[in-house]
Amino acid sequence: MPHPGKYFKRWARRLREINFTREDANILSLGSFGVDEESLVLGVHAIATYDQALINKYALDYEAIQERLEAMTADLAPPFREAGLPEVKRPEELL
Repeated sequence: MPHPGKYFKRWARRLREINFTREDANILSLGSFGVDEESLVLGVHAIATYDQALINKYALDYEAIQERLEAMTADLAPPFREAGLPEVKRPEELL
């Protein structure tokens, strides 16, 4: 389970600015800026959820989210510059 890493709060705030709920913004932010216990792994490849509203909003706004992430990470030092967006899908779609 990832833990909030550096820039987690900043990214969550930017996601809330484009109308993600606080909970959804935190989940998505962990997907990009969460770290493992040893801080060796940044982010996750996928988020499995049954929250269809989150899945739909993420898919609908994906390009805008990607642009915001690229703008935010452009001036960050590695490894945070390499942060990416995870897939957000229902569990059965990730098998």
